[in-house]
Amino acid sequence: METPTDHAMRTRMWVVWGTLTLSVFLYLAAGFVLRTFGDFPAGDENFVQTLLMALTAISMGMTGVILLAGRLFGRLPYTSYLIIRWALSESIAIYGLVLYIMGADLAYLLGFGVWSVVLMLLTMPTRSNEDKYLEHHSS
Repeated sequence: METPTDHAMRTRMWVVWGTLTLSVFLYLAAGFVLRTFGDFPAGDENFVQTLLMALTAISMGMTGVILLAGRLFGRLPYTSYLIIRWALSESIAIYGLVLYIMGADLAYLLGFGVWSVVLMLLTMPTRSNEDKYLEHHSS
């Protein structure tokens, strides 16, 4: 039976998850507003391409960490485990925002944003994800 503390903790985790997921959409909106109404000099195309490759590689590595988090962070308390995964997931959207502000196409802002949201959806604080955590935590 679920105790009130468990219920309160689950509610807090859903609020944190929802807030971080919403922030991804705010990054997309901020990028659009900044590029539409801001006065940013055009970025050097070679620099933007290098940054794109670097941030894509970093994002791929972070995705691996997020998906293998049970093995890597299984000894952490559940809330810490979740927050680390969510912070890494959200940061991918920030990379897209940086690329877009630096002069990359809108597709990169949207692509990194979608990538981030997909990871956030995969790491929701559901009971099945908690069961997976407990499986790795107990071994």
